[in-house]
Amino acid sequence: MPRFDLSLWARMWRLSFRRQCLVGVAVLLLCWATFCVRLLPFRRMAVGLGLRGHVASAPLTDEQLNIAKEWAWALNAVARRLPWTATCLMQALACQYGLRRYRVPATVYLGVAAGQPDEGGRCLFDAHAWLCCGDHILTGAQEAARFKPIACFGSRWD
Repeated sequence: MPRFDLSLWARMWRLSFRRQCLVGVAVLLLCWATFCVRLLPFRRMAVGLGLRGHVASAPLTDEQLNIAKEWAWALNAVARRLPWTATCLMQALACQYGLRRYRVPATVYLGVAAGQPDEGGRCLFDAHAWLCCGDHILTGAQEAARFKPIACFGSRWD
């Protein structure tokens, strides 16, 4: 009979109530973002990303920066534990939507980089999405430096 690893649930109950709520909302937002990415055409989904070509440039207060870091923590923690792969675009979309509630200005960047040639010798490219809040990259930071931004979507109220 297999043993169940309850350490994940034990860690969840040790979190503060605020962080438990953040984790719960992060699960819901990543489910919503997964639905959007998999089922909606990009032009419909882009409406939720923000204003195309706009970079959120408003300075962040300390409170906004703390909120942004907490959202990034919750989304990254949840994305690693989902039964499906939460892509970079799903994470950026979920984080942008979560930060919108607190009116924290953020920008989603979409970028490309040269990939490995396929078997036919054609050069392919890799795509990546990341979310910046001020000078901080909240989602997709591990690979963002390798990609050249081709589009950005900033917060509407900035």
